[in-house]
Amino acid sequence: MTNKLKHFIRSMFFMYNWNYGVLLVLLLAASIIFLTVQKLITNEKIKRIIAIVPFIIYVGLMIYTTLIDRESSTGERVYCLIPFNSYYRFFQGNTDIIQQSIMNVAFFYPFGFLLSCLDAEFFKKRKWIIVLLAFLFSACVELCQYKFALGYAEVDDVIHNTLGAAIGVFAYNPLSKLTDRLFKRKK
Repeated sequence: MTNKLKHFIRSMFFMYNWNYGVLLVLLLAASIIFLTVQKLITNEKIKRIIAIVPFIIYVGLMIYTTLIDRESSTGERVYCLIPFNSYYRFFQGNTDIIQQSIMNVAFFYPFGFLLSCLDAEFFKKRKWIIVLLAFLFSACVELCQYKFALGYAEVDDVIHNTLGAAIGVFAYNPLSKLTDRLFKRKK
């Protein structure tokens, strides 16, 4: 993979320098555009594919950025099992940690949102399963980071990632209703 492509992927998924307002607007705009495209398509199989393919690409990019593209900086396994330790570190003067926490929430928003877009009755009636899947996936990523000494594995990342997926799940219904209203006005 070329260095330019690697840099682009890193800058998109590790958005530490992004303005939070811009990030929020981009996530909401992407969600509304995605739902609009889904509403324009009447074929249920194509609708399902349009929900599954971006999710698979998203998960692949997450695995790439969190595991494959990382190198061990120290060669040793570093972890923190203390929940909400990032907030303690923030109050000790490490202000960068809040930015990382917000980015972890934003990083997993698409996980919850894209799975919610599936027209599967299984997920519609059991939104908590999506949040559980996000928790398990995030925990697996953190365990792999620990196992292969690829960064700092911490419970807070799992908490923030799960929160991001939950926000994605709960954002689906209001955004879906919003796009429904937009379609009704245009007709």
